[in-house]
Amino acid sequence: MSDPMAQAPIAQAGDLLKVLGRLIEVLRQEIQMLKRMDPSGIQNLQQDKIVLTAAYDSLLSRLRESPDTLKSLAPELREQIMALTTEFQTALTENARALFAVKEANDRLFKAIVQAVEDKRTQSNTYSASGSLATAAVTNAAQPMSLAFDQRL
Repeated sequence: MSDPMAQAPIAQAGDLLKVLGRLIEVLRQEIQMLKRMDPSGIQNLQQDKIVLTAAYDSLLSRLRESPDTLKSLAPELREQIMALTTEFQTALTENARALFAVKEANDRLFKAIVQAVEDKRTQSNTYSASGSLATAAVTNAAQPMSLAFDQRL
């Protein structure tokens, strides 16, 4: 019969590998959805991302509480954890870049829309009471414009 205390680090390492693997998968899925501009798909992944991140934080905290846990693992298992951790960091960096790119694209689009609305408001295309073209100041004062944007991603 094996020692239950010896099995605990192996079980923790296995759990960490599973969580990291799934978290990497979710991050890569999110990157693809960001590239496709699929906000509903991204929203569906958020719950998984939250749960997996919490599980990862918990497992990491437990490992940090007893640093000897990692040292007690077989070298192959430690190497697996290190390799997957590196892969996770890469996926995390790629995910952050993709999120930043989409945010920047949305900001540029928003500014272009605002500019187009402003340009349209300054054009004089209405007539005054006397029948002449109204000035931009009269047009702007007479026609307020309201816009609302859904800024969720």
